[in-house]
Amino acid sequence: MKAFRGFWLAPLIAAALLWASFAPVDFGFLAPFAWAALFLSMRLRGGERAGWQSFVGHYAFFLAGLWWISPLVSIGWAFVALWCATIEGFFGRCLKPALRAARDRGSWTWVIAAPLLHLGFDMIRTTLATGFPWLITGYSGWRNPVLIGSADLIGVHGSTLAIVALGAAIAEVVARRIEGRPIGRAPWVPAAGVWAAFAIWAIAKPAIETRPGPNVLLLQASIPQELKEARDASGHALPTLDEWWGIHEREAAAGRADFPNYRDLSGFVDLVVWPETMVPTSALAPVVEGRRFLAAEPIPGSKQWRLGESACRRLTAASHGASTLAGIMTEDAQRKQRNTAILLDPEGLVAGSQDKQHLTPGGETLLFLEWLPGPLRATVEQQLREFAGFVPGLVAGAGPRLLPLRTGGSAPPSASLQLGVLICYESIFPELPRAMARDGADVIVNISNYGWFTGTSQMDQALAMACFRAAELRRPVVLASNNGISAVIGADGYVTARTDADVRTHLLAEVPLASGTTLFTLVGEWAAWVLGVAGAVFLTVSKQRTRTEAPKSS
Repeated sequence: MKAFRGFWLAPLIAAALLWASFAPVDFGFLAPFAWAALFLSMRLRGGERAGWQSFVGHYAFFLAGLWWISPLVSIGWAFVALWCATIEGFFGRCLKPALRAARDRGSWTWVIAAPLLHLGFDMIRTTLATGFPWLITGYSGWRNPVLIGSADLIGVHGSTLAIVALGAAIAEVVARRIEGRPIGRAPWVPAAGVWAAFAIWAIAKPAIETRPGPNVLLLQASIPQELKEARDASGHALPTLDEWWGIHEREAAAGRADFPNYRDLSGFVDLVVWPETMVPTSALAPVVEGRRFLAAEPIPGSKQWRLGESACRRLTAASHGASTLAGIMTEDAQRKQRNTAILLDPEGLVAGSQDKQHLTPGGETLLFLEWLPGPLRATVEQQLREFAGFVPGLVAGAGPRLLPLRTGGSAPPSASLQLGVLICYESIFPELPRAMARDGADVIVNISNYGWFTGTSQMDQALAMACFRAAELRRPVVLASNNGISAVIGADGYVTARTDADVRTHLLAEVPLASGTTLFTLVGEWAAWVLGVAGAVFLTVSKQRTRTEAPKSS
């Protein structure tokens, strides 16, 4: 244990264990030990350079955990990891006085303050500072029945609280043994209390009553991103418009062929889902709800096509009597483009649409581009076109809109459900689906295209986060992705059906419905903010009390 008094070993061990807690390794039980390793060194050193230790450990962790960004843009990967680790460094720096008091006077109050305070820094990192809530510690508990079973209280932040609290308790107990101090029961009390409360709730809470829901057919075409953006340099022939349509239409036909042999389904396929931006068009006519699109024709002087009557007919025909949720790019009268999901009823009429609300920085929007001088802006835009095939400049949607899904076949009488639709990585922002659930969404559907990240752990990490969204809101979540993972997640946060990543396939499954509300649906992430502030207040009060008692003890 003498090595843990050094600077480097513990942060690097913590980084390795925390990385292994997430996909691709996905050993979530290692997360508390990762925090214990980091806290133990910080505790034995009395907080000396605790901020730097936390920074180093988390920078190594974020570099490894966010490696999937590097094939797209290595500078962005390093910067995002650096920024996230910097926030964690400030967290460690704030713990320094409490850790010094623990070493010098045997105080254990830091065991209470650390997990609470970390929730506050998580909220700063994921909302105020970056808006990139990836690799939050709590997501490593997506397979843990206590942590996923209690997510309906304060969301994934409850899982983080339990994991960090347990890590702090282990670190304090080991440190006391090394220092020859009596261990006692006190260091275990905070972690034991949190875990006991969550376990009791997960076991004793009212059972989630489910009922049969819509049958969905998810199309996973697995089209490589370089082909989608028409920038393939390997010599492969780019798919024609008809070939692009055909890939999806064949999967839809294969799904219909599976239907008679699927024992758990009866009656109808209610919804066929095309993933994000998978309708093969580049510039589209404005979406007018309740009307058919304009006549389809090539845009004069361009190879681009407008989505019109023929496109609606093909989508409707592929769905074969079911409604269609399709990811498209739309353009309004001002030539502003949006990343959009449209819902077509079985007759091919537009029942509703949802624009993407949270645009991907760098991929869909570049705010700084407007500030550049004309010649420099033109140069940057040209480089972006050569690299990605387009210039990020989309417009965000105004807010959530529920889409009515007709179920039970195309012939009346039929029931209607409300769909809340998330596009791409919007599923990692708890407040977006929470707003939809509060408005009455029965099902949350997430359409995505993660073709940029083929062969990485990104899709597995996204699945874990989607499981928490379902458990937080007690609503089923459907994932439909171009290259996977496509899945149906029950209202309890457990996956009921899924595909593998990076394969061309389809998923035919029933979505089990659930009703009722949760504490998280009512209060959202405000609970994490309150607990984080409480941790900061507790740490400040403990620090002042230590200063007051220091002369008396001497």
